[in-house]
Amino acid sequence: MPSDNCPERPELKQYVQGTLPAESVGHLEAHVATCVSCEETLCDLDDSADLFLVALRKGAEANEERYLNEPEFKAAVVAAHQNIVAADNDAFSEKLKDKLTEKESNQLADLPFSQLGQYELISEIGRGGMGIVYKARHTKLDRIVALKVLPAEKLSNPQAMARFEREMSAVGRLQHPNIVQASDAGDIDGIHYLAMEYVEGLNLSDLIKKHGPLPISDACELIRQVAVGLQHAFEFGLVHRDIKPGNLMLTPQGHVKLLDLG
Repeated sequence: MPSDNCPERPELKQYVQGTLPAESVGHLEAHVATCVSCEETLCDLDDSADLFLVALRKGAEANEERYLNEPEFKAAVVAAHQNIVAADNDAFSEKLKDKLTEKESNQLADLPFSQLGQYELISEIGRGGMGIVYKARHTKLDRIVALKVLPAEKLSNPQAMARFEREMSAVGRLQHPNIVQASDAGDIDGIHYLAMEYVEGLNLSDLIKKHGPLPISDACELIRQVAVGLQHAFEFGLVHRDIKPGNLMLTPQGHVKLLDLG
């Protein structure tokens, strides 16, 4: 049953449609992560009134291809490839490597377990209501992956389990350079996991904090890559409903990867 502290349905509707004020998003997400009732409401909300989502589901009109051939667009793409974080790629990679190494050494003692099947945990990358993501190494392939693990408290929640299964299915069907790739999924000793491509870089939210507002040409190129990845997902009948700078990872080579298809 909903508690007195649960947000009203219109507020949840705003969150689903991306119109909730930014200062309210964090509090709502923290609440939903621990409230089964609100999580179920989010899953059940009808988004047919969201004109933006309706437009996305209709697909691109054929004549929209004309924008790809505009001289201004081509110039912006070329400029973005030449300029975007290229000047400090090498320095950035070394700083990131040093930062991760220090972070990993501090976290090793705090990890809940050191091994999951053939995956050796290295450090925690992040966590949310639907999972904890670890940097891990596949011991047989000697490959670094991002390993998403369903929290133990979610195992008794059928909705959470179904949502995790949907994410595994969604990521597994998509093969595109602008979408993080899945490599393995399953459960080991009751621990459900999803192994994905490990993307070294920083998300666009951190990029803006570090470099400030981007030149128009750079921003156009980044969003172009995001749009291409979203179009690929759309062709498989999927709509990513949590597009935000924090879910867009930029590699040191200037490629954008869509994260979190849950």
